[in-house]
Amino acid sequence: MIRRRRTDESVGALLRSLEVPEHADDFFERLGASLLADDEIPGDRKSDVVDLSVRRDAPARSKRGVRRVMRGATAPAAAVACFALVVGGGLLGRQTVEDRRDRAEVRQRLLSIQPPTAAKTGLRVQFRHSKDGKTVQSYEAVISPNGDYHVSRRSPKLEANYDATTGVRSLFHAPEGVPVLQTGTVPPAGRPDRPTPDSIGLLSRDLGAGVRAIAAEDPAAVSNVTLLGRSAIDYVSTDGGGAYFATQHLVIDSATGISLVVEQRKADGTFARFTYVDALMETALDAAALAPPLPTAQAVAEPNAERTTDLPALAGALAYSPVTPRWAPAGYRLSHVTFAPTLVDVDEQTNPSSADVVSLVYRNGFDSFTVTNRRAVAGSGSARWSDPFLQGNPLVSSSSVGRVAKGALAGVDLQVSVSAVLWPHVWAQRGDVVVTIAGNLTRAELLRVAESLAPYRH
Repeated sequence: MIRRRRTDESVGALLRSLEVPEHADDFFERLGASLLADDEIPGDRKSDVVDLSVRRDAPARSKRGVRRVMRGATAPAAAVACFALVVGGGLLGRQTVEDRRDRAEVRQRLLSIQPPTAAKTGLRVQFRHSKDGKTVQSYEAVISPNGDYHVSRRSPKLEANYDATTGVRSLFHAPEGVPVLQTGTVPPAGRPDRPTPDSIGLLSRDLGAGVRAIAAEDPAAVSNVTLLGRSAIDYVSTDGGGAYFATQHLVIDSATGISLVVEQRKADGTFARFTYVDALMETALDAAALAPPLPTAQAVAEPNAERTTDLPALAGALAYSPVTPRWAPAGYRLSHVTFAPTLVDVDEQTNPSSADVVSLVYRNGFDSFTVTNRRAVAGSGSARWSDPFLQGNPLVSSSSVGRVAKGALAGVDLQVSVSAVLWPHVWAQRGDVVVTIAGNLTRAELLRVAESLAPYRH
């Protein structure tokens, strides 16, 4: 009787200690598998598969040990375990309506474009920027959480209005002394390999995203500081710039990811580029703040290779089924979908040309990430794909290779890159389709989004 009680307690303790979250949709399926399955991988060999269904920091548990306990359990103990599975299955059945509703809400959030609500407040940023480390230009930007912005430069004169809802940008500048007003559609995805439109890129959102991802993965690599009265992340790196720069010092606003300080220096210690934010504050938003009247100038239409659309409109028009995420961090919603039949070549093109390019833009306040599908055109450019984010770019970005255990990319090599020089991103190629995910995500979030990818269906 004593032995039976001890075995019952062992089974109970085992059930309570399993690393299976009770709220998971497949809780009882995984629980049963954990109780009954043999080890698939010898203890002295690690899998190269990135299996995100199990917590990475969870202690390893021997399934054979589970079997031994179950075999040694008395009938009442085994019955308790079976009762947990059967009754639990019944409970799961009773929870299905709520689970279905939750899944439907996630699907709605990730697959249906939801018009943004009008933001009452945004950010006003005053900063100084130098592309060559010598000539300094002063800017002021007003940014909406929905992605709208107005950027102005004092000298030489520049004004830019951007409406993220319509994708329309109006840019006033004076190249060679002739005032020009360029207007055109610039989808919020920017180019597929640059997840924000160019003008706002002056605030180095890519660098901020990289530093925040590094801080989430390795807190010891950064310092927490206060600058301009705001919580910030201080980071110094000595690699990744390649021929462009040797070292960089970054101070990133924790809440928004905006770079408060960017100092990139060459090997001889001179500046390659720098940006200093002098003021960052909340501001009331209205039409006058985000889209003030622009000076009169010669009008020029910007070329546009992409158009805004939605997934149902694309579903029957493509030669392939684009993959879409079934998971994203809380707060992210599908903001825009853009399509380009082909991509305009860039300087120093190193990859094949792209066709049927579909970009899905997800936003959460000032943060965003983009999932892009494209077909590689056979016989164009290089025979093999390399990192799309380095095409024509002098920067160096280290990456690691893994494999996702499930989803549309299961079994395919996945390149993962988290650094303070480019957007945190992953990319993979299955057949002639190349998929990238990039933006304000940590490594763990990038992998989880990659794991959730599935072919789009109505």
